[in-house]
Amino acid sequence: MKKYQIAFEVCKRFKSDLLKIKDPPIFESLILHFAEDMGRYEAKIGLALTMMPFMDRSVVGRLMKVIEGVLSYSAPESMMRNNINPLRCGMMLFRLIRDAKDIFSYS
Repeated sequence: MKKYQIAFEVCKRFKSDLLKIKDPPIFESLILHFAEDMGRYEAKIGLALTMMPFMDRSVVGRLMKVIEGVLSYSAPESMMRNNINPLRCGMMLFRLIRDAKDIFSYS
């Protein structure tokens, strides 16, 4: 959890500097973490929401494909079961999907 908190703070504090970087490597790591580890989804979604201004349509498309795959897992492997607060996690996920749809016209 600590590494996500550090990444979140770095993103918040250095937002203007991050805007100058073309295609930051954080997206590949974040998408990989979404796909491989069902825990700590609150932190991952919070980081993805913070990084949304830096994403382009292709990154959001890959992230949505991974989330679609994760949501199709069976109940014992579900991200909702492996997180402390599944209701908050679900609401944050809803916000991430809604923001992706609104900002990038992703459906």
